[in-house]
Amino acid sequence: MKHKKTVISAIIALGLTACQSMAVASSDEGAEMAKPSQKLDYGHMAEQAPPQLMHLGKLAGHWYLTEQAPNADGSGWAVQQNAEWTFRWGLGGWSIVDDYVAPSFETVLEDETKRQRGTNLRTYHVADDKWVMTWLTTTSKIPQGFTAISDDETVTMLSDIPYINKSYVRITFFDMTDNTFDWKMELSKDGKEGWSEVYRIHGDKKH
Repeated sequence: MKHKKTVISAIIALGLTACQSMAVASSDEGAEMAKPSQKLDYGHMAEQAPPQLMHLGKLAGHWYLTEQAPNADGSGWAVQQNAEWTFRWGLGGWSIVDDYVAPSFETVLEDETKRQRGTNLRTYHVADDKWVMTWLTTTSKIPQGFTAISDDETVTMLSDIPYINKSYVRITFFDMTDNTFDWKMELSKDGKEGWSEVYRIHGDKKH
């Protein structure tokens, strides 16, 4: 049980899976941001940007998340919390910038410092045919780096170094549609084999 709490705590801190933030400072502002009727500009891809950016660019918008972690007794998976994730175009349409907030702004917190906030900056390096990604939270001591490969169906990220319980982190976006996506996190001691799934996210698009 202690191990499970350690992993979940580290996952939430990692966030899931830098540099710009749309996180708002109060639950009232968060509720305003989440109104379906509100017209928000998520940007667009630059004309000459790498086409691979659309593998994640198609997620541009605001999403509500359901998160799950495995039960300690191995009996299945349990819902952990609801969260929000906003994807948009950055760097003039040459990158993806996405902001993660947990719990969602529908959950009122007396102490806003308890709400997890993190942001990713994701660019595509054409010469190496891979993504370069950086994750940063409001409590991070250092940015966390990932590289990734992608196609029209999946985006698979691998941490540059061990992050959680001295393990490498592999994150996969999959089953991406216009209105839903799924995401999973796996850990491995050597980053090559023995991967163990430790967290799941399902996203439903709100606007």
